[in-house]
Parts: sequence; structure tokens; C-alpha cells
Amino acid sequence: MSGLHLVLLSCAWLMAHEPEQPGSYLFEPAYVLDWELRGKPEPYWLQPGDICFAVNNHIMSRIGHRLSGAGLPNHSMIAFAHPDGRVWIMEAGPHSRLSLQAMEAYTHLQKYVDDGGRVWVRRRKTPLSAEQSAALTRFCLSQNGKIFPVVRLVGQLTPLRSRGLLRTAWMGKPDLDQRTYFCSELVLNSLVAAGVLDPELYRPSATYPSDLFFSVSRNPHVHRGVMLLDRDWDPPARWLGTIPHD
Repeated sequence: MSGLHLVLLSCAWLMAHEPEQPGSYLFEPAYVLDWELRGKPEPYWLQPGDICFAVNNHIMSRIGHRLSGAGLPNHSMIAFAHPDGRVWIMEAGPHSRLSLQAMEAYTHLQKYVDDGGRVWVRRRKTPLSAEQSAALTRFCLSQNGKIFPVVRLVGQLTPLRSRGLLRTAWMGKPDLDQRTYFCSELVLNSLVAAGVLDPELYRPSATYPSDLFFSVSRNPHVHRGVMLLDRDWDPPARWLGTIPHD
């Protein structure tokens, strides 16, 4: 599919998209990772560029995040406009699978909830332009089906990892031609590819989902980028596909 075709599709999506999916609700946003559903749920349909997060109970994922110091959430993903007219999710390691996959958004997020997990959304304050959305779609689709980078992820548990007070100054920069990505790395490189983020300010290979969730990092080279996410994304809001009833 040509770049022009994607731009035209993105224009149509952004101007006239009326989702048929009624089950999508956000609660009051807060920089808190807990079980509480804050405030009154409001209907919300995902938009290209929204950053989504999940916590699931996959034991190896939780252990790996704890050992690396990444903590929770243990999943992050990006929403994009699919050529079929729906919003999809691109995620590295969805539901702890060893692959990068693009999936219809609402079904994918609901599976995390159905499996006993939790989902949050950081929604864009300003919609992407048609050109940005088309570039995001093109990059996300080009990653679909790649193998999850297990060896590089295990390397995050060693002194050779790209995250460090000194080494992150020159390691972990955006790389749009990389063979594969882990989840938060995929989110940031996707947004760089879309022209949304300044590549000089971000270190995708040294960034954890928790950095993207809280817009804070103890690593100063990561922090200088993620702190700026607050300008263009709302705080994380719990997502549910249906409103709970007492």
C-alpha cells in the first residue's frame, strides 16, 4: 500500500470515523497503578497514537520485570488506524507471546481484562495529523509478525544492558530499522516513525513501560524524554469494555 493511499485512508478515518464498538469506557485518569475505578466511566473510542498498558499474571513476565527493575505495568502498546477502517493495537509480546503482533484493539484489550488483568489508556490530547497517522500505520504494519527479542530482553538483566546512568547517554537511541523490539521500545520507535516525538530526546531501548506510564524515570536520560509525554497525552485511565454493575 502506497504512502499516499495510507494518508488518504488516514484522512478519511480521522474525519469520519464513527466506531461501531459501544463497549469502551475510561475512568478518571491518575498516575496510580491499582485496582480502583475512579470517577464516572465515560465512553471512549481509541484514537491513533493512544498509548495503552496492561498488567497480566504471566509469571515469567512479572519475574523478568522485577529482576530488571522495570516493575509494573508489564505490557505497553500503541493504537493505530488500520486500513480496514478500525483501530488496531501493535504490541511486542502480547499476552506474553514471543512475537510482535497487530490486533483489533477492543478484542485485544478485553482479553487482558477477561484473563484477570488490568488495562489503562493514555489518550492523545491532540489527534494525530493524517500524515502522522499514516506514518504510524505504515511502521506498525511493517513490524507485524516479527519475533520477540528474547536475547536482548534477557540482556536487560545484565550489566551490559543499555539502561545505565552513563551508558544511556549514548546507547538505546531510536532505531527505525531494528530487526525487532520489546514493548516499550516498540511504542517509542513507532511514535518517532510517525514524527510525533523528537528522536534526540528519547532512549527507546532503555525505557520501560513504567516510565511511559508515570512520565517519570530514575534514569536522567530516559526522564528528559518521558517527562514531556504529559504535554500530549493524558495521565493513564483505567479502561473497561463494559461498565461494572453492583
